[in-house]
Amino acid sequence: MKVLVVNQHANNFGDEAAGAALVENLLGIPEITKVELLYCMPGFVPVDDPRVIHNHELNIRKATRKELFLYYTLGKHTEFIDRFVAKVLEYDKVIVSPCGANLGIYKDWGLLLQDLIIARMKKPLIFHLNTINKSGDRLFDHLVLRLCKMRNVSVNVREHASLDYLTSHGVHAKFGTDSAFSLNHVYPDNASPNNVIAFVPSDVWSWHVNFINNKTIDFERNILDPVADFAGEHGCSINILPHTNSPKEKAFNTGIVDYFNAMHPDTDISIMQLDSAYQYEEQIRNSTFLIGMRYHSTVFAIKNAVPFCALSYENKMQEVSAYSHQSSCCLPLEALTTPNVLADKLAKIWSRRTEISNQLQQIHNELVASSRIVIRNEFHEE
Repeated sequence: MKVLVVNQHANNFGDEAAGAALVENLLGIPEITKVELLYCMPGFVPVDDPRVIHNHELNIRKATRKELFLYYTLGKHTEFIDRFVAKVLEYDKVIVSPCGANLGIYKDWGLLLQDLIIARMKKPLIFHLNTINKSGDRLFDHLVLRLCKMRNVSVNVREHASLDYLTSHGVHAKFGTDSAFSLNHVYPDNASPNNVIAFVPSDVWSWHVNFINNKTIDFERNILDPVADFAGEHGCSINILPHTNSPKEKAFNTGIVDYFNAMHPDTDISIMQLDSAYQYEEQIRNSTFLIGMRYHSTVFAIKNAVPFCALSYENKMQEVSAYSHQSSCCLPLEALTTPNVLADKLAKIWSRRTEISNQLQQIHNELVASSRIVIRNEFHEE
């Protein structure tokens, strides 16, 4: 069996982790002889195997929305479309990679039209634990629901909000935990106590659709200052973990270090140099505590039973905290109106850190099993 993975993101360690987990799980099925990933972003999923092909040439971003729309509606061919269709025909099944809310709040027409074209070719099309929700554009949402209702389309989502939205519109969908929970990598044991806070900051005001150009939170006063005070009170150093290696994020993280050096010179703070999702997870795994402003940092804290405080920019962070029975460890960004909000939350979580770690260990196997529902259901893995 040959499997094609489309819509593969790899420009941040979270999407990289989810994609790597998917590919690892596919390679564990003896019948699968070939997996090809069609990327829609720069970067690579860090899986090196002779059965895996990494393809950036058929990046759907190289086709215009008009080009895709004219082929979907009128059958108008172009050189890119012909190569793309020929590639799809080579494979037995097509998986929509566990990317973000492209068929939702990000209203990604290119990826939607690509998926519609594949589904109309009668290929088995499998959504692998995606986020699918309302975008606010009536035509876009109509086409998404139409796609999800097609007989050869299997829909699996990672949020109950997605499940509720789809089922309320007559879509048969299934729920599972995030794909990255089943990332299978063996890390060396870190037996020595480290007293390190892993801090994953994010300038959500520059990239997230719900926050862009709408900075109503005093980032330094209401986030950075409480984090510094918390680290000082408990004798912890801070390791900043980048979620991407983009120049923009590097500059953002460097600015945080400069702020700490000026305002909190006694705080030991460093920026870690990371090259892969595996290193990202290992840093979180070997930390005492996580303060995370990115979704997959929270996933990895939960997966490795590390007490955490998730500063939520989107529903998926609240849901992953909830289904791991740690809703009290999640704080919406909009709630950070004074420094005391985060300070109080960190103090409460810290006082329960042993209890939280024990609870996460107990639920670990359940979360991993739930992240593999697509593999079990669609590929009949025992």
